[in-house]
Amino acid sequence: MGRNMLVADDSPAIRAVITDALQESGIREEDIATAENGEQAVEKYQEVDPEIIFMDLNMPRKNGCEAAEEILTQNPRAHVVAVTGLREDKEIVEEIRSVGAFDILQKPLRFQDIKDVLNRVREERRGADRIP
Repeated sequence: MGRNMLVADDSPAIRAVITDALQESGIREEDIATAENGEQAVEKYQEVDPEIIFMDLNMPRKNGCEAAEEILTQNPRAHVVAVTGLREDKEIVEEIRSVGAFDILQKPLRFQDIKDVLNRVREERRGADRIP
């Protein structure tokens, strides 16, 4: 598992915010793949084997829950971070939790939230590497 990241959101502005935050955290631009819908997200996941997948829940052609479930079925250790503006829709939040999302970020996103998730994933990985 490398430093590759995958940012899946149908909004170019949200993709840019997440990408900028990752770059500010030391991730190189060439290590950040993007997808505009859930189908692309699953395809890109298979291509780049990302460390973290930032997944919008409300996307065309396959929503974020469906894409996350497909990815987590392939690799239960994948770190899917759900991104949603659907704060009031508890059903969607419960669905993404039930498929195994690592975390859920609410829009509007803050750089610090993205950096915090990145640090938590890396801390978890360091701990997992120490287990015999």
